Amino acid sequence: MRALVFLSTLLGLSYSVISNRNSRRLCFYGWTQFEQDCYKAYKMRAQFMEAENKCNEVGAHLTSIHSVEENDFLREFTRTGNVQENKWDNNVWIGFFFEKQSGTWKWLDGSPTDYTNWATGEPNFMEYDSEGQASMMPDSSFNEKNNWYNPDGGEWNNLHDMPLRGFICKQKKSSIHILI
Repeated sequence: MRALVFLSTLLGLSYSVISNRNSRRLCFYGWTQFEQDCYKAYKMRAQFMEAENKCNEVGAHLTSIHSVEENDFLREFTRTGNVQENKWDNNVWIGFFFEKQSGTWKWLDGSPTDYTNWATGEPNFMEYDSEGQASMMPDSSFNEKNNWYNPDGGEWNNLHDMPLRGFICKQKKSSIHILI
């Protein structure tokens, strides 16, 4: 009889805990949350597709950017000391690329192109078919004429895919079940 009472109590408690289960979405350790997404900045240097492959290894893509607020967050997140070695190494890869077939800029994660923040005169050199990948310049910069360019940081530049740059990966928050 005692075993039956114990078993009934245990089953009742188990049902109570399971039925009160909540699902929360969280970022993995080492990732930083902004709104509904998680971000990780990498100081390691990689070419554009190497950076995308590294992001894919952890279930992410090079970041897409869809608002001024998200762009501002990423600018601060990647300022000198966080990703760049110095102000002259002022580009981090983002997941924006020029698709030749459609003649449009697209995000690697397939999300819509609903926001851009090109620096003055960018994208450039498109006629040479050589600068089809985008980077963000988190810190203020000078252009080749030694004029202020990207004065507040956070503007975008198009580059060819060969330079080694730091990069930002983005993924959706993960579903974690928490027992209450």
